Parts: sequence; C-alpha cells; structure tokens
Amino acid sequence: MEKRGLLHFIILVAVIFLLSFVHDNARAATSGGFTYEVQTDGTAKITECTLNGNIVIPESLDGHRVTKLQPELFMGKTTVTSVHIPSGVKAFGMFDYIFSYCYRLKAITVSSNNNELCAVNGVLYSKDMSILYNYPCGKTAPAFYVPETVTDICCTAFASTAIGSPSGHLEKLYLKGINTTWYTYTFYGDGNLKAYYKNGGDTEAYVNAGRAHAQTSSIDHNYPVFTLWDGQITPTTAITINKTAMTLKEGAHEEITAQVYPANATSTEVEWISSNEEVAEVYSGTVYANTAGTAIITAKTVDGTAEASCKVTVLPFVKVSELKLSKKELELKVGKSEQLIVNIVPSDADNKNVEWKSLDPDIASVDQNGIVTAHKVGDTVITVSTEDKQFKDTCEVFVVEDRPEVFKTSSKPQINEIKGKRKGFTVKWSRVSKILGYEIQYSTNKNLKNAKTKKVKAGKQSVTIKKLKSKKTYYVRVRAYSTETGDIIYSKWSAKKKVKTK
Repeated sequence: MEKRGLLHFIILVAVIFLLSFVHDNARAATSGGFTYEVQTDGTAKITECTLNGNIVIPESLDGHRVTKLQPELFMGKTTVTSVHIPSGVKAFGMFDYIFSYCYRLKAITVSSNNNELCAVNGVLYSKDMSILYNYPCGKTAPAFYVPETVTDICCTAFASTAIGSPSGHLEKLYLKGINTTWYTYTFYGDGNLKAYYKNGGDTEAYVNAGRAHAQTSSIDHNYPVFTLWDGQITPTTAITINKTAMTLKEGAHEEITAQVYPANATSTEVEWISSNEEVAEVYSGTVYANTAGTAIITAKTVDGTAEASCKVTVLPFVKVSELKLSKKELELKVGKSEQLIVNIVPSDADNKNVEWKSLDPDIASVDQNGIVTAHKVGDTVITVSTEDKQFKDTCEVFVVEDRPEVFKTSSKPQINEIKGKRKGFTVKWSRVSKILGYEIQYSTNKNLKNAKTKKVKAGKQSVTIKKLKSKKTYYVRVRAYSTETGDIIYSKWSAKKKVKTK
C-alpha cells in the first residue's frame, strides 16, 4: 500500500510539472498590436488584437510562425474593416466565431500560399470551398449565391448580415439546398433575409431565415415557408453600366445605373465596389467623391458571373482665397438703389455663392444680387461673405434725403487737421463757398451710429468739441449745407477721420 501511495504521489508531481511546463511554453507575449502564446511546437497562437481598420496578420511574430487564431478573436469588434490571414493559419472550428458581428468588416483575404483556407470576393472558405466560414457583416451586396461546392456553413456565418440588422445589406441568399448543413444561429439576427434554395426536384422555395438552422438535406426553422413554386434559377449572363467614365469635384456625388441581363434573371441585384474608397465611395450606385485621384467603380452580379466598371476621376475643389467689393462706401438718396459688385479670387473657384446682409435693413436693404436699396436717412453697413463664412468684405452706406444737391463731390469740405484734447478734440476743414454753414458729426462708433451733430456758420473752418469721454476714439466727418427755395440741402460728407481724446 505504501509503495502504491508513493507511486501516486510521484505521478501527481509529474503531472503538475508537465502542466507547468506546458503553461511556461504557452507564455503570452505582445508584438505589433497582437498578443500571442507560443505553442509547444514553437508556433504562435494569436489571442488578442488591439488594431483597428485594415488589419494584416503577419506571417510570424518574433520569429514564431502564426498558425492559430483564438476563437472569438475579432468577435463584436466594430472598428475592423478588413483582415488578411497569412499562409500558416490552420482551418477554424465550426463554432469559433472569429469574425462574428464585426459590423464594419467588408472583406477577408487569405494568402495564396495557405493550404487550408481561401477567400473569394471577401468571403472566407476552406481551401476546397466545401466550408463557408464567414460572410462579412459589412459587405454591401443585396444578394449572395452560396457556391455549389459548399457542404457546411459555420455557426453565425451570416449573422447580422441582412438588411435591418446594424450594418447588413443582404436581402436574398441563394443555396443549392442539397446535402448542405447549416449550424444553429447561422443566420442569427437576420429576420429580414430570404433564403432561396433548390431541393432534389429542382424546386425553389424561400424561408424567412431568422434563427434558422438545418440538418443535411432538410431545413428545420422556426418561421413559416411563405412561397413555394416550381422552376429553376435563371443565371445572369451580362451586366452593363450607363457610364464608363465620369469626372467629379471633391465633395460632389452622382448616380450611375447598372442593367443585368437577361431581364428575367432570378437575381438582378448588383454589388457595387470601389477600388479606392479614399478617392470615391459607392453606395447603391451613387458615387461620392472624397479626395482628388482616380478610382474604378465596379458593378458585379451577386452570383459573380459578370461585372462592368466605370473610371471615376476626382478633381480638387478650388476654394475661394479672397473676396472684395467694388466700393467701400456708398451714398444713396432715399428710394434709390445701386448694385455692389463682388470680385472673387481665384476666378475659377468652384463655389462662388455669396451671402449678403445689411446691418440695419430699415435704413438700407440688400438682396442676394448685391442690389442695395435706400429706405430712410441714416447709415448702415452691407456685408458680403462666402457660404462657408471664411471670407467677407463690407461697404458703408450713407442714406440722405432725396433733395437736389447744390454741391458737386469736389465741393464737399475736407478735414485738414484733427487733434485730440482733454475730453475733446479740435477739427479743421477746407472752405466751401456759397454756403450757410457746416455740420460736424462725431461718434465712438466707426459706422457713426447714434452720432451727434454740431453746426457752425459758414465763416468758420474749425471747431472744438468738448465734454467728451477721455481716452476714447471718436470718428468724425464734416459736410456743408445751404438752402434752396427754403429747403436745406447738403454737400456730401468728407472722408471720415478718427481722433483719440486725452
């Protein structure tokens, strides 16, 4: 008995030692965004991936050839858009869920030197195409033909690929229906998917797949069969596109259409693919131009029998670099109108649309053609800006009474000198003959809103304004006035000057 107990103890110690040896040899390491374990044969098994977007699994990690991927490795990762599998990775299990629920995954590719796996049009198969492992959730085709070589479809292979699921586009799935095994939850979450299949008598039917699963040569599902009819699938023979080339500006979009032949083909659905989504993307035939360059937009029949292409050239969007108005100041009589002209640089800018706005539309309004209309006496500012508000220019508008002027523009007074004083300023101007006097207008607002006016007689050519705020900037202008048949008439205002009080 003692010898037997000792033997058991030795065996237990040996087992513990062996387990610790295996554990040590399956140690975890990290390299290039991948966490992996070294197997007893020296190869690597990837257990975690922190990368996003387009992922390329390397042939080896730190000298260890990659041969295995952890079940559920990418499951549920919504930031993965494509995955490339190297040559050494072995076949997966039917319930490994490696790529399940990757809602943005558009394509899986496999090294041509891989002996156990392959990919066709982004769909993952066994090398002999007898097993369909995964149809990426992010593929945009509305229908898919399962190759007749396929005899097994993995669990969740089509999960959440149908229209109505978070990212799915698939509406119809075509199956041969003979000796094909579907595993439980193959179509999980695809309640809107119609699965077409052919049985031994060349009869077609479709079921709402839902959570459908199947055994060999039969379908066991929890949704009713809606339609059953005799007939055979009519394959597509050709496809054409209404354009073979197009040119778009960055940010623009345009629709192209595809025609599938024959007209009575069982499936007329089309899968749209862009060779360079950074340049141009395509959704249901609508091409969206992103950045300058070229891309090939391809329309494929979902059974893969035919395709047609359109070359898309995207040109740079020419932006506005400068915007200027034809006038910086404009004087209008009440009721009169004048158009402001806006000059845009460069002349070949793609978006020359501008927006017009008046600071005070009650004094003078402006329409979207730049036509300014005076309504009542006062001053306002007209602003024109590009649609993106990156560039703008302004014009000051002075509205005067609609009375005849006795002075030409050259007869208006000119400010010769202006000096700041303690809480005031002194302004001097040039003489205008045959007048009654002058008006001096001043305000802290550069547009002279709420301005005050000082009148002086014709004999004076200067005035001192007092009792102002100290250390403030004032804007000043001068005009002459006279009378004609009893009405007061004015010259044009002098150029505006500014002065700072002491």
